[in-house]
Parts: sequence; structure tokens; C-alpha cells
Amino acid sequence: MRFTRTERFKKSHKRLSGPDKERVEEALNLFAANPFHPSLGTKKLPPKTSGIWYFRASRAIRVTFEWDGDDVLLRNVGSHAIL
Repeated sequence: MRFTRTERFKKSHKRLSGPDKERVEEALNLFAANPFHPSLGTKKLPPKTSGIWYFRASRAIRVTFEWDGDDVLLRNVGSHAIL
């Protein structure tokens, strides 16, 4: 699985604290191994036809993404408000 990061994701990731960046990287590694690992809580955002998904990097941090075949486009990262 290959990750592609949007400019929005890169900017949002840059603004995260050091510990939050580490949590995101750990979650990305877990996602790469198993996108539907229970601790990630991977779900599709409504409406179900939108094509946008999210997973948890921590209790407060979410990562939004889209599938692109076997690759993943990382759209944004941050608090619940990004959803």
C-alpha cells in the first residue's frame, strides 16, 4: 500500500504537536498492515456514496482518506472537526 498526501494533509500534519505526529505515524503503519484493525475504527463518512473514509490515530485525532485502487490518498488530519 502506498500513501499519497494532499497539500492540506501536509499542512495539517505540520501543525500537530510532536506526540500527535508520532500517533499519526503509528496509526499509518497499523493502517498499512490492516486498514480495518479494530483500534483504528475505520469508517466511511456519510453519505455512503461520498468515497471519503476516516480512521482514528488517537481519541482526538482523525485522518480522512480516499481509496485509489491499492493506494490511499490522505486528505486531512486533525481533530474531530475535520470530519
